[in-house]
Amino acid sequence: MMKKLSGGILVALVINMIFSFIFQCTIIANDGVDEVENEKLINIAMNEKAIATASSEWNDDKSASKVRDGIVSKDSRWVSKYENGVEKPEWVKIDLGDVYSIDEVRINFEAAYASEYTISSSLDDESYDVIKTVTDGKVGENIQADLESKKARYVKLDLTKQGREDKKYGFSIYEIEVYDYSKTEEIPMTAEMWAQQLESIPPIISADGSKIELPKIDSDIYEVSLFGSDNQQVVAMDGRIIQPLQDMKVNLLYKIQNKKDSTDFATTSKDVSIVIPGKYKMSENDNLRPQVIPGIREWKGYTGNFTLLDDSKIIVTDESLTETATTIQSYFKEMLGINIAIGNGVSKKGDVVLTLDNANELGNEGYYLNIDDIITISAPSTKGILYGGITVTQILYQSSNRITAPKGLVRDYPKYEVRSGMIDVGRVYIPLEYLKEITMYMSWFKLNEIQVHINDYWGASGYTAFRLESDVYPEIVSKDGYYSKDDYRKYQQDMLKYGVDVITEIDTPYHAESFRAIEGVKMLKKGALDIRDPFSYEVVENLIDEYLDGPNPAIISDNFHIGTDEYDQKYPEEMRKWTDHFINYVNNKGKNSRLWGSLGGGSASNGFEGTTPVSNEATMNIWAPYWSDVKEMYKAGYDIINTCGGWLYIVPAGNAGYPDRLNIQELYDKFDVNNFEPNRKVGNGSAIMPVAHPQTKGAEFAIWNDNTSFNIGFSEFDLFDRIKDAILITSEKTWYGEKTEGQTSEQFMQRVNLYSDKVPLANPGRYVPSKGTTIVEYDSESAKKDTLIDISGNGNDAIIYDASIKDDFINFDEKSSYMKLPMQSIGYPYTMSMDLMINEYDENSILFTGKDGTLYANIDGTGKIGYERLHGRFIFDYTLPKNKLINLTLVCDENDLYLYIDGVLVSNGALIEKPIKGKEQKSSTFVLPCEEVFKDINVSLANFKIYNYAMSKDEIAKLYNVTGYSENLALNKEVTVSSYYSEDTLPKNLTDGNDSTRWGSKYKNGVEKPEWVVIDLGDTYLIDEIRISWENAYASGYTIQGSIDGKTYTDIINVTDGNGSLDVLKELGDQPARYLKIDMHTQGREDKKYGFSIWEVEVYENPNTQVKRVSSNA
Repeated sequence: MMKKLSGGILVALVINMIFSFIFQCTIIANDGVDEVENEKLINIAMNEKAIATASSEWNDDKSASKVRDGIVSKDSRWVSKYENGVEKPEWVKIDLGDVYSIDEVRINFEAAYASEYTISSSLDDESYDVIKTVTDGKVGENIQADLESKKARYVKLDLTKQGREDKKYGFSIYEIEVYDYSKTEEIPMTAEMWAQQLESIPPIISADGSKIELPKIDSDIYEVSLFGSDNQQVVAMDGRIIQPLQDMKVNLLYKIQNKKDSTDFATTSKDVSIVIPGKYKMSENDNLRPQVIPGIREWKGYTGNFTLLDDSKIIVTDESLTETATTIQSYFKEMLGINIAIGNGVSKKGDVVLTLDNANELGNEGYYLNIDDIITISAPSTKGILYGGITVTQILYQSSNRITAPKGLVRDYPKYEVRSGMIDVGRVYIPLEYLKEITMYMSWFKLNEIQVHINDYWGASGYTAFRLESDVYPEIVSKDGYYSKDDYRKYQQDMLKYGVDVITEIDTPYHAESFRAIEGVKMLKKGALDIRDPFSYEVVENLIDEYLDGPNPAIISDNFHIGTDEYDQKYPEEMRKWTDHFINYVNNKGKNSRLWGSLGGGSASNGFEGTTPVSNEATMNIWAPYWSDVKEMYKAGYDIINTCGGWLYIVPAGNAGYPDRLNIQELYDKFDVNNFEPNRKVGNGSAIMPVAHPQTKGAEFAIWNDNTSFNIGFSEFDLFDRIKDAILITSEKTWYGEKTEGQTSEQFMQRVNLYSDKVPLANPGRYVPSKGTTIVEYDSESAKKDTLIDISGNGNDAIIYDASIKDDFINFDEKSSYMKLPMQSIGYPYTMSMDLMINEYDENSILFTGKDGTLYANIDGTGKIGYERLHGRFIFDYTLPKNKLINLTLVCDENDLYLYIDGVLVSNGALIEKPIKGKEQKSSTFVLPCEEVFKDINVSLANFKIYNYAMSKDEIAKLYNVTGYSENLALNKEVTVSSYYSEDTLPKNLTDGNDSTRWGSKYKNGVEKPEWVVIDLGDTYLIDEIRISWENAYASGYTIQGSIDGKTYTDIINVTDGNGSLDVLKELGDQPARYLKIDMHTQGREDKKYGFSIWEVEVYENPNTQVKRVSSNA
C-alpha cells in the first residue's frame, strides 16, 4: 500500500524510524509527487517456530530462550556458565523453523560481551558456513548487515573472545534479531509517522503572496495545520502573510491530526524555516538601523534626520492616550533635557504624533514608528504607544545633541510574551520604594513582568521571612521589614502604567518556615510544611483567599505563583496532589497559576515523578531541567518560561555553582530563550526546543539571596548592580530574539554601555552623569554667597548653610552649618577626595548623610570613622585627627569602600556586626549620600572633588605625591608554601594581583594545623607595610617574619587579633628583607574548617623614605 506526499515539493529522503520495530521508507520523486512506502521488517528470530539453544546456561532464568523474547532487560537475558578469570568459548544457536535469506543479524550484548565472534548459517544444523567474522564486538547493539542473503534455517553465534579485560561473567546477550529483507509487513500510518516525514519540508508562498501553503498529504484521514510560528506578526497561525519591511526568516512547526481520532495527533519536532520577502529593498544610502535596547525587530532606513524644534509638541489623536503622552513627556525631560508640550489638532514638522490604529497583527505590545519630518507612533494599544515612546527617546538620546534621529520606518513587536525577572525579597528586605525603582528600570527595557518572591527560608543561616502584611496570620509577617497591603497594591497599580505586571509568589510547601508560627501547623522539617496534614492546605488557602479575593484585593495581577520547588522527594505523590490542588484552587478564582518546575520525568534525576495527576493548566518556570525534564513538560502541555539556573540565576557571592554576576557578553552568544541546555548537568532533563514552539512563553532571570541572609554586607544597591545586567540580556533575548547575521556580542556591549546607567523616572544605581571623569569640584574660591559653584563644568552647584569663608577655607563651624549637593546620592564606582581640617567632633558628628546612609566621624563613640546603610554598619580602623590638615579620600568600587588618608590606604570598611556562622564579609560598598554634608561637625574645607570612577592605589599615590607607595613589591613574585589544596588554590595566586584567585592550604575539617607561606621579593627592601586579603578561612593568630638570606628569619610583627577580610599592617619599622614568611598558627573560624586561605598579599616600602631599597649585592 502506498501513501503520498504532495505539494510540488521534491524530496529525496531515507528515514530510519525507530520505535519497537524497523521501518523501510523510500521516497521517490514521481512527476512532482513523492511516494512513501511504509513497511516494517519482520524479526524472523521471533516467529512462532523459532527456537534458541546455547552451549551453556547460567540458570533457567538466564536461558537461551531469552535472546528471542523481544525484551531488553537485565531480567531477560541469556548468560553462559562461567568461572571468573577463565575464558571459555560459548555458542548460541537459533532454529528459524523455515529457510530464509539471512540479510542482517543484530546482537545486543550486555556488559559481558564478545569482542570476537563469528556468525554461521546452516540448512541442516550439521554443516555450517561462516558468513561473518567479527573482531570489534562491543557492548550494546552490534549490527551485521552485509551477509549476502545466505539461505539458511539455522543461525549460530560462536563467541570466541571475551571483551571484558577481567574475564568475568562469561558472555551475556539481551537479544538476537535476524532479518530477511523480503519479509515485511505494512505499518498503518500514524500522525507521528507523518510528522517525521514532514518536519524537514518547508511550506511555499502562494502565488499571490498572501499566505503560506503547507505540505499536503494524500490521505482522507489526516490533515496538516500550523502548530507554531516564531513570528506571528509575519506569518499568522492561519497561514496569512503580513509582509515585513524587509526579508524576514520565520520558523514554523506543523501539526498532523487524525480527523477521525482526536487522540491521534503529532507535531513536528524541528523548526522548518521560510523567508518572507519584505516590502522594501535596502539601499546603500539608507540610514542604518538605530542601536537601542532591546533591538528593533524591523527597520527600513530613509535618508536624512528628524529634528526636534523649540515648538515641537506631542500630539495626541485620542483622549485615551493622554496618560501615555504624559509618561513619554517625562521621558523626554529626564533623558533628553527637553520640556515638550502635549497638544492635539494638526501636527507640524518636528512634532511627535501618537495615534491608535487597528494594526492588530502587531499584538498588544507592537507598534509602528515612522520617523520623517514628523514622528508618528501608531499602535493598537496604549502599551504599544508607550513602547514606541521608549524607542524614540532612546534613539534621540544616542545623538550628540539629543534632538536628532535618523529617518526611517520601524515595525517593532516582542518575540516572546513573557519578559521577566524574579527578585528574592524573602531572604533580604528590599524597601518597596527601591523595588519600585528596580521595576521602573526594567520597564525602560520593555520587560513586562516582575516576580516578587515574598517568602523564603535559608536553612544554612536559619533566616526566614514573609514580607506581605497579613490580617489572617499576622504572626508570620517579618519584623525586619514587610510591605503593607495598601502600599503593595499601590505599587502594583503604579507599575501597570509602565507596562509591568507584578506577579506575586508565595512559595510553599517548602521555603515556608514562617508558617511554623501559626498555631496548629505541622512542619515536616525545617522550612517544610507537612503536606500530609489537611490543615496545611487550609492555611495556604486562607492566605490565598486573603490576598486574591474581594473587591479590592491586595494582589491584583491575573497571574499568581504557587512556588512548589525543592520539597522532600520522599513524598512524590503527596507533592503532586498538593501541586494539582493549588493550581486548580488559584485557577478557580479566575487567575492563572504559575509554578516552579519540579515534576521530574524523562531523564531528570530529581523531581516528583509519580502517578497522581497534576493539572497542566499552569505556566511553569523551568529552573533546573534535572528537576523537570524539559521535553516531558512540553509534552505534558505546560506553557514554559525559561528560568534555567545555568543561564539566568544570580546568587550574590555565588553558591551551588551559580554565579555572583552574569557574564552577559557570553550569554549573548550562547543563550537563547529556547535553549534549556546550559553547561550544567547537560543531558539530565535538558533540551534545546524548537524556536517556533508555541508553549515557550519567554524567559525570566532570577536573583536568589541565599548568602545575603548571612549578613555578609550586601546592600540593596549591590543587588541591583547584579540585576541590571540580567535585565539587559533578558530584554534583548525576549524582545528581539536570537541574534541575526552581522550582530556580535561586542556590538551588544556597546549598546549596554550606552544605555545601562541612565533611565527616566528612577535611579536605582544612583547614577550622576558628567561631561568627563569629574562629577563635582569645589574650593573656597568657588563660593558665591550661599552657593558653591561647581568648577567641573557639570553644573552641580552645592548650597552651603551658615558657613563662612576665611583663609582659603570654607568653615562649617556652626551647629546649623552643612552643605547640600544637588543629587540625593552618588552611586559607585566613585572616588571622593577632600582636603579638610576637622576642628571638633563627637559621636553625633556626620560627614555625609541622606536617605541612603550616613558616614560618621566617630561611629558609636568608638573614636573611629564609620558608616551605616541598609543591611550593614561598618568601621574603618582609623581615628580622624583634630586640628590637622589632611586629605581624606573614599574609593568605592563594585565590592568595597576604601579609606585613604594623605594618599595612603587605611583599610576597607569592616562590618561591626560580623557575618553569622563564620561567613566572610563580601561587600562594604557605600552609595555616597549628598543631602547633608558636614552636619554637627566643625570642619574647615579647602577642596572637594568627586570622580565617576574608582581610582587605583597607584593613581592615588601619584595624585598625592606618595613616593614608593605605588609599587607592590610582592606582585608576581615567587611563592612557596607548606601545602596547597588543589590546582585552583595554587601558591602563585597569592601574588598574581587578581582578587578573584586565592591560595588555600590542605585541611581536615575540625583539625587545626599550622601552615606557612614564603614570598621571595627578588631583592632586599625596607618593609614598612604588608596587606593580607583573607578568604573566609582566615588566621586570627599569625606571625610575619623577614629574612635576607632565606635561612635566618626575624619577627616583624605578631598578630593575635586578626578578624579576616583585609589586614593592613603598617609602620613596620623599615625592616630589611628579601624573604617574607607568614606563619599561621590559629584559625579564625570557630568551626576550624577549611584550613587557611588568602586572596592576595601586598608588600610596600615606607612611602616617605628616601632610600627605597638596599641591594642584596652591596
